[in-house]
Amino acid sequence: MLIADPSGRFLGLSTSLLASTPFESYLIPGMILFILLGGGSFLTIAAIIRIVWVSPILLAANGVCVTTWIIIQMKLIETVLPQQLIVGFIGLILIALGVLQWDQRSETHK
Repeated sequence: MLIADPSGRFLGLSTSLLASTPFESYLIPGMILFILLGGGSFLTIAAIIRIVWVSPILLAANGVCVTTWIIIQMKLIETVLPQQLIVGFIGLILIALGVLQWDQRSETHK
């Protein structure tokens, strides 16, 4: 939605949130979200469904990307919103699930 409407109005976002960032609109952040987080999530889901050995690594890496994105976002916009905390927590859960899945696979292959 940020690519389709870089003003952020459709999502109820104000460009004033971008004042302390290098961005004038939500276009570039939207593209980064779409490619990195959207594409990464799609690859992770595909790997999990196909039961590919690398899926735990992708799951944890996806969590690292989500958590890193939120930390950078909070730092850039100099604001902490409840939604950011929720998404950051989800990122930490993804990391933990990836590590747990990796541990389970390691135990079954001993």
